[in-house]
Amino acid sequence: SNSELKEVSPLSFIESEAESGTGIITKEVQEYQKRIHSLVKKEKRKKDKITNEMNETAQMDKYRLWGTLLSIYADKKINHHSTIVLPNIFETPAVDESIPVDPLYSIIENSQQYFKKYNIMKTRISIGQTKLDECDMKLSFLQDMLYFSNEVKTKEELESLRKELSQIDHNKNAQNQLNR
Repeated sequence: SNSELKEVSPLSFIESEAESGTGIITKEVQEYQKRIHSLVKKEKRKKDKITNEMNETAQMDKYRLWGTLLSIYADKKINHHSTIVLPNIFETPAVDESIPVDPLYSIIENSQQYFKKYNIMKTRISIGQTKLDECDMKLSFLQDMLYFSNEVKTKEELESLRKELSQIDHNKNAQNQLNR
């Protein structure tokens, strides 16, 4: 019976192990897939956050108007109210504009807060779409990696997948260094 053992090449053994779903390659691929799924989830959360911030920019013109009106009527008193009603002289005829204010701040300080928000929104618009496009590219790349990971059958393919993931980690660490 010992003489009936046939010679098996290491490569065919590895490939049969991978195909059987019980091999070392399969376990490593599953670990990599978990990491990729985690990266996909994180990227989707980031995209959702950016999208919500971009939706907020719809308020931009209102913030500028409120800041301007508060500056024009700087002599008015807030009197501990959380809202002030001022005539909007930019409408014809002028209509009352109800503006939320922080009663702890003066009219001018509230005005500055609205101009600050306006400038934040302007910046968001200019960089937001670029960030959304980057998220889409990363998500597409990660989806491709997931597809590729399902096709991994050899050590070489596994090594290629590992290198791609380590490149993502390297890029993330480099980005974190830049953000500090």
